[in-house]
Amino acid sequence: TARELAVSVAEGNLASAQASLTNAEAGVLAAELAVRVAQGNVNAALAAQRSAEAALQKALAGPTALDLQIAEKQIEAARNELWGLQGQRDALGGMRSHGGEAQYEAAQGQVAAGESHVAIAMLQYENLKAGPRQEDIEVARAQVTEAEAAVQTAVAQRDQAQAEVERAKTMVAQAEAGVAIAAAQLEQARSDVDSAR
Repeated sequence: TARELAVSVAEGNLASAQASLTNAEAGVLAAELAVRVAQGNVNAALAAQRSAEAALQKALAGPTALDLQIAEKQIEAARNELWGLQGQRDALGGMRSHGGEAQYEAAQGQVAAGESHVAIAMLQYENLKAGPRQEDIEVARAQVTEAEAAVQTAVAQRDQAQAEVERAKTMVAQAEAGVAIAAAQLEQARSDVDSAR
């Protein structure tokens, strides 16, 4: 009969409404997960910004007294190493006439390498003592600006994800209303069948 057909249709509508509700609830869970991921991105971007700001402050401050002391000690260590190598070479110099030419040449190569170590240590000290170069400061400032932009982007993405959660919750509320309406229609259709009987 027509009334029994109406019950079948109402049952189908209720099942469809319940499926819509399940999908909407899954949408909320997915949106909430996206918010957690986006918040993680915000935290990472903030950490990168703090790191860039610290690098800029270090560049602006220049070397500390300790940095300069360390650089001076590296020169001293390189000179001591050189003197030791020179002593070994000079000791081998007396053996050159007794077939020690190859050993002497090897020692001479080590002395040359030691001289390079001293020169490098001195250049590093002078570079450190000169303080930060303007281009280094500009690079550090650019990195701070880039990090700030990344934070703004991450915050916007998180806010968008939070808005998506609200939209998903609205969809759940609508789906719940749809289930309630479909259940009421099914109840009405069954009542009509019972009345007709």
